[in-house]
Amino acid sequence: MLVIVPSLESLWNSLAKLQVIPAAEIVSTLILITSVLEPTSCLSDPQFIALAAAVFSFWVGHAYLLANQKPSATQEPVHEGRRKEKEGTPTMTWVQKLPKASPPLTYLVLMLLASASYRYSPSIHSHLRTGQLKAPYVHPSGNVTILSSKQSTTGIIVVGETVPGNEPHSRIRYLRASHSLLGGVWTNERTVFMDAGLATHDAAGNQLGDSIYSAFVLQEAVRLINSTSRGNDWSGSEALSIGLGTGIAITALKNHGFETTVVEIDPAVYDAARTYFGLREPGEGRVFLQDARGFTRNRKRKLESGEDLPKFDVVIHDVFSGGGVPGHLFTSEFWNDLKDTMAEDGVVAVVSHSVWFVAAVQQFISAS
Repeated sequence: MLVIVPSLESLWNSLAKLQVIPAAEIVSTLILITSVLEPTSCLSDPQFIALAAAVFSFWVGHAYLLANQKPSATQEPVHEGRRKEKEGTPTMTWVQKLPKASPPLTYLVLMLLASASYRYSPSIHSHLRTGQLKAPYVHPSGNVTILSSKQSTTGIIVVGETVPGNEPHSRIRYLRASHSLLGGVWTNERTVFMDAGLATHDAAGNQLGDSIYSAFVLQEAVRLINSTSRGNDWSGSEALSIGLGTGIAITALKNHGFETTVVEIDPAVYDAARTYFGLREPGEGRVFLQDARGFTRNRKRKLESGEDLPKFDVVIHDVFSGGGVPGHLFTSEFWNDLKDTMAEDGVVAVVSHSVWFVAAVQQFISAS
């Protein structure tokens, strides 16, 4: 933020000479958005109010700077046109009556005030809660309780829960990585199990219900494939999850007898899944908190060197997050390495934003 401040005086002076005052206001707005707002945050109603107030302060600051700048030899003083049109001394505007100050200093003060009001106002910024929480935090609206918040590898990892009376969205617990929702489950009275032995509980012993997102339930459907050598008997099969989220799919596979391995790049996501979403410990040597590209490469090398490692019968590949995917996990090199870590008739379930893209991946794997 401080890097751009020294150049603003010359910028505004140039704009004033060109008589492009609206452009200066646009520049102020863009500077505010890029330097104050976090690129991964989503604006709520109070944030829009704060943003509008901050932008207005910049417009006032811009007018203040123009009113206090010293005209050059070739530039007409401010309001010179009015002096030519009217005789006598023109009435000073309220902006001109403000105390004189250095333009960069004035801008810096305004910037710091706007930044502080956005970042530290609990009613504005509480949906992210960038600091480590010592206790659950109740949003000022009273609709959401933040159970955990941690700055980590992929952003701010937040576990939240809606409170009763928020129909039809009450009793929902969700996991969020900054702007991206990674999953969620029903809680409390919204949990029903036909088989109590399959009930999921968080670390505090609270019973958890089904996924509130059907996409994660669909991932479990890979076990319904009966065209492999195992037929319908997947007990003891090896399953790999690339991208964990809340662990809905991998927990379901474990309930059906799969041996599970987890690859998740963000340790905070894994901790949240274990603490708040009932993910059971996959076992020693089955959790890899690293990038999946390096995991598949290393796994392939170990298998080629003769190391006794199981090959995967099922792979759930879900790295879709907030409108995009990491490109290096969709390259031909990655798919080739992944294929070499799998059983000959293994199954891959790929989550993507495009059906056509998944079809292309399937065609590539089949042809390679």
